[in-house]
Formats: sequence, structure tokens, C-alpha cells
Amino acid sequence: MKASELATKLRKLADGLDKAPDAEIHSYVSISPSGNDKATFLELAKVLPRPLTKKIRHEGTSYEDFTLEGDGFVLGIPRSAVCILVEPARPARYECPTILSDEEESALGLL
Repeated sequence: MKASELATKLRKLADGLDKAPDAEIHSYVSISPSGNDKATFLELAKVLPRPLTKKIRHEGTSYEDFTLEGDGFVLGIPRSAVCILVEPARPARYECPTILSDEEESALGLL
């Protein structure tokens, strides 16, 4: 979608919301460049209203976004599109004590 098309849709949304001015909502507009392209991300960042706050959302999860957040909107791009992978994630390794004794497993009919 072109930015101008989204702008038209957002104007329609704003017109609709103006008809219910006292309705309480919890929402924000989330924008991301098509194809997670860094150049498009920067192009959009230059035209967004200020101030912007730089954040990393969902930190510590498999899906982390680099975001610029403004008043009612978020411009995001996956960090994998703008950062260099220094150390890949390692599979988790667990050491678990025996949870059930042989007698408990037998009583539960476990094999």
C-alpha cells in the first residue's frame, strides 16, 4: 500500500471517530515499511510528527522490533532488518530432577 492510500484511510477513520468523541479507546496506529526495507523505514521516520521515542519492543523474545513511537502511532521494523546478528540464539538446555517416582508413574498408569 502506498503512504497516500493509508493517509486517505486514516482520514476516513478519523472522521468516523469524530462521530463518537467521548468513546474511550485503547489503540495506536502501527506502521511498518513494506518488505521491512530500512530505506523506506527511514523515509517514513523523516515525515512523522515529532517527538519520537526509540524503543525495542518485545525484547528478549524471538520477535523483536526496533520502533520509533509517537503520540498515537508506532513505526516498527524487525531488528533483523536493521541490525547485524552477532551471536545466534542457542537452544535452551534444561536439567530437570525426577518429577515423578517410579511408584507415582505406575500409579498413574504411565509407560
